[in-house]
Amino acid sequence: MGTTKNHIVSLGRIRISLPGTTLGYMMLVLRLALGVMLLQSGLGKLLDSSGWVATGYLEYAATGPFATTFASWSGPVVNNLVMWGEVLIGISLILGIGVRWASFWGAVMILLFYLSQLPPEHWWINDKLVYILVFITLITSRVGTVLGVDTYLVKYQNRYHFLKYVLG
Repeated sequence: MGTTKNHIVSLGRIRISLPGTTLGYMMLVLRLALGVMLLQSGLGKLLDSSGWVATGYLEYAATGPFATTFASWSGPVVNNLVMWGEVLIGISLILGIGVRWASFWGAVMILLFYLSQLPPEHWWINDKLVYILVFITLITSRVGTVLGVDTYLVKYQNRYHFLKYVLG
């Protein structure tokens, strides 16, 4: 993410030196915002007293060439995948652990949301497409190493090669 230098943050008499770049910290804000958004959405579904289900959306709101496919997916498996996917991806982004892996699955989930309503109601570039682009940016930016748990796990990538697909 560019040349690393230490940023000095002053909190009264306390001075904290943080490694990283300005771009890295802007990406951190993006990672945290998306993580909080997904965590809130997932927890809202999990804690819904009436029992959240995707059935109405999948059977009646899905449009376009894939509408029948999405309607056939209606059921408890997809309900749990959406709820728990949002919660776990949100937690991963907030903690900065397995950011690349979580961002990949976040992009897949949002892509499915996007494909469920083709053609899009408000042009082709909409909020879902922007979220996909943000997830792709997180996959390629190694933002998990900016104030994230991935910082401490990166050193194991040479021993466990699969981690290069997970961490970031």
